[in-house]
Amino acid sequence: MLITDTDGFDCGILLSEGDLLSKIKPAIFFEYDPDAPAKYGIDCFSVFEMLRNINDKSFIVYDNLRYYHLIAALENRTLLEDIHHCYSGWQKKIS
Repeated sequence: MLITDTDGFDCGILLSEGDLLSKIKPAIFFEYDPDAPAKYGIDCFSVFEMLRNINDKSFIVYDNLRYYHLIAALENRTLLEDIHHCYSGWQKKIS
């Protein structure tokens, strides 16, 4: 199991370690915040493709209060895009 909590930089870290993750195939818990990495040219959405390429089949979404929302296939690009847009700019939405 791998758990990351790096204040929005989880996707960049996971993307940089794709080879290692494909070898050890851990269950991964990470924060999906597409805004922070985008400032540095990191495309957070591509983490889903990387996970799919290392043979992960599904994902579970919990919010920041640990409430369960859904489980879905990584092949469901439409749902992934919806999740991405939901969390893009979320800090601006609540201010």
